[in-house]
Amino acid sequence: MKKKKYDGPVLVLACALILATLCSCAVPAAATDIVPDGKYPIWINESGLYALKGNILTGNVSSDWAIIINASDVVLDGGGYIIDGQALNGSKVENGIGMEGSSAASLSNITLRDITISGFYRDIMYAYVDGGAIEGCRVAMGRQSGLYLYRSKNIVVAGNTIADNFIGFDLYSSNFSTIYNNVFKKNKDDLFYGGNPNTWNVTRRSGPNIIGGPSIGGNYWGRYANATDGNSDGFCDEPYEVYNNGEGVVFYDMLPLFFTIPPTIEPTTEPTAEPTRVSSSDEGDDWADRVSAHGPIPAGGRADFTFRNLPITRVDLSVTSPVGGALVAITPNDLPPDADAPEGRAVLGVYEIVIRYVDDNLDECLVSFEIPENWLAAKGLKPADIVLKYYDDGVWKDLPTELLRLEGGKAYYRAQASGYPYFAIAETRGGAVTPTPVATSAEAEAEDTPVTKTEVGTEVETEAETTAATTAPDAAETTAPQPSPLSCLAAAAACALVVLVMRRD
Repeated sequence: MKKKKYDGPVLVLACALILATLCSCAVPAAATDIVPDGKYPIWINESGLYALKGNILTGNVSSDWAIIINASDVVLDGGGYIIDGQALNGSKVENGIGMEGSSAASLSNITLRDITISGFYRDIMYAYVDGGAIEGCRVAMGRQSGLYLYRSKNIVVAGNTIADNFIGFDLYSSNFSTIYNNVFKKNKDDLFYGGNPNTWNVTRRSGPNIIGGPSIGGNYWGRYANATDGNSDGFCDEPYEVYNNGEGVVFYDMLPLFFTIPPTIEPTTEPTAEPTRVSSSDEGDDWADRVSAHGPIPAGGRADFTFRNLPITRVDLSVTSPVGGALVAITPNDLPPDADAPEGRAVLGVYEIVIRYVDDNLDECLVSFEIPENWLAAKGLKPADIVLKYYDDGVWKDLPTELLRLEGGKAYYRAQASGYPYFAIAETRGGAVTPTPVATSAEAEAEDTPVTKTEVGTEVETEAETTAATTAPDAAETTAPQPSPLSCLAAAAACALVVLVMRRD
């Protein structure tokens, strides 16, 4: 049998090509850090993954935008940082994040992720963009609009809270986008120019969804009054009418989310109440992330009420006599009548805390809250300089407040509350008592651990008349820009080359 001969240099070259191309397929590009320096706008002119590494507090700098993206294939990860258009002395930065596409040169595949942005004329604007996503963002207090799609298409908008804007979502001449698993609430108008063919839900699938329900489908609509969920599947019994021009053009969210407040189970011999169900309406205190309910509490017992998307994460109540159930509702930014906010340059928020169904049986109330350390640093404060205050007879008074621990970039506090119902998280130098030592994450008692993280309102171009019909297919998951598949094909070709050489006699 003739011995096979192999071309050594060719084999070496092919193997090197395989290694190089496989590495390019497997290793994602490192993110480029964006460290705010007080100069705006921040320009993103090249494709890639970008990571925000600090809050953007626009101050008195004059600019049309805080951030401008002028390239395709961009992912901007906000890391939960804040982009704020409401500076203490009034921001001169008009808008938040914008894309500089045009009719002659559109952009594509731009994704914004985990950004808290508020207080601009337009918080986020996609102009002439084809493809991309807006994911896991908190968009609030837009003076004109929170989200604005201008002549854009194929955008996946999912997992966002869009609240307290003049217009929540403006879709001017924008279509073929998929909008699902978002919270729309407390906007003067949720939508503007909603009469374009966009999809408002995906096919039902396992969750959890954005409001803690078991399944993902459509969106949570705060103004969907009198919604019901007869089969307890987490969706409203009837579709939500997203848009109706009165002339036959109607679009629906076929799987609007319904919020259920689950009971908090305590180790007690008393029976546990059934889950408390509330309407999806914005009216009243029944907001999904601002209301918490509990079943029966025995005499001398304690119950905890947890909250999402607020600095106040937990309220613990103990009662002197049995109660059949209790509910705690928190309303942010609600000052007492004829009252001013607490004095001092740092006020994180003012809240009305309403406790229902406990009557005169309340023994003690503990309020747990958390504050990002970068917010404290931006205000020139130390963690011990923050307390919980209450409003009494025209005066804001400090409550006994403990600084429990520093962990994960946040300061965690607990205060003993009294003097309901108005409270403020605000500055009092050295006011918080610090246990010795401040608990670390390993040492923290389970009962002291906050449950959730902070979150912190022209002419229509008429499309062809149509009726939004049925459940749409799932929107594709969005990811950071990936290496070209050509490199992986090159690896396969190199492998084929090796085989051919080895088979040659």
